[in-house]
Amino acid sequence: MSLKDAMKWARFEHRWQRVLVAALVVMVPWSIHAQSSSKADAALKQIDDNQCEPAIDTINQGMREQEPKAFYIAGQLFQNGFCLQQNVPRALRLYERGALLGDRESARTLALIHARGDGVLQSYREAGRWYAVMRHSSGEPEPAPESFSSPDVLITTYIEAVKDLAFMSIVYPKDAVEKGVTGTVKVRFDPRVARVTLLSSTDSLGTNVAAEPNRHDFERTLLTAYGDAIRILARPSMSPNVDNSVEQTVIFNRKVVVAANQPIGLWALPR
Repeated sequence: MSLKDAMKWARFEHRWQRVLVAALVVMVPWSIHAQSSSKADAALKQIDDNQCEPAIDTINQGMREQEPKAFYIAGQLFQNGFCLQQNVPRALRLYERGALLGDRESARTLALIHARGDGVLQSYREAGRWYAVMRHSSGEPEPAPESFSSPDVLITTYIEAVKDLAFMSIVYPKDAVEKGVTGTVKVRFDPRVARVTLLSSTDSLGTNVAAEPNRHDFERTLLTAYGDAIRILARPSMSPNVDNSVEQTVIFNRKVVVAANQPIGLWALPR
């Protein structure tokens, strides 16, 4: 089994294909390489070349030097059982260390793990705490611990988790890549009824495109991804009279690509 096959994200494995590029939301660039460091860069290259032992040595060096991203990579290896024997509790501890050192991907991973209940008790309170750590690494003040149990925060955390899961499952249509089609899709997510609706979409070839791919490829991609995330995540209690709906604009841009030699499991979120 190849590295890319071994490290695929299990939740959406039926939808991930061995394509050369994947869609990235322009305002949320989640590639592990976006926040890489010297040891992390070296370890990623070694892992991509199936050099597990040198990669582990490099990661250990990075952790000794307190490189935040090294803890994230180590957590991914333990989470997915690649190069190392699978050990989810240890992966969680590594993510926590990386998150507290300022690694956003570690914090986001922990938030989604707690939102889903993957190997831990499902808790939007805990998920909200790790989302707060993630935002705090960008300079936002960290809220008081008691705030994470408030109904408003729980609903906000649910909405954030749905968006994260949806965006991480997006695959840029291969035909669109080959034909140079880009697109923008705007949707509204209403958590009260767990429903996402299409507001608008455009593409670089205009709205009256007869042949595939066209803007409808992007619409289907985003709506399907949101639908999967909604089915996966439990909804917290919320008032039917309070409109918590949010709008989101996603840009599909072929200029923002993931190179074929980047191991999928190291930039996608884990199970």
